[in-house]
Amino acid sequence: MQSDTTSKKLARSIRIDADHCMHEMMQRAVERIPHASVKVHMSRDTVLLTGSVNTWQDKQLAQEAIRGISRTRTIHNELQVHDA
Repeated sequence: MQSDTTSKKLARSIRIDADHCMHEMMQRAVERIPHASVKVHMSRDTVLLTGSVNTWQDKQLAQEAIRGISRTRTIHNELQVHDA
């Protein structure tokens, strides 16, 4: 059994970075779009999408995937559409 001192040290050493976790979730969401190269940039109250997709539908899909994860941030969709 751990002593109270050891338990307190462990509790202080474990940190969860919520913004980092959210950024990873957003990046994984847009990586599901086939033939797309999308980067997610986060700040305190905004999300910026940069890169390229093949269709306008994919551009919208990326935006909506982010909206589903982060409802409180403003999304700036600067994705470029490259017609295949």
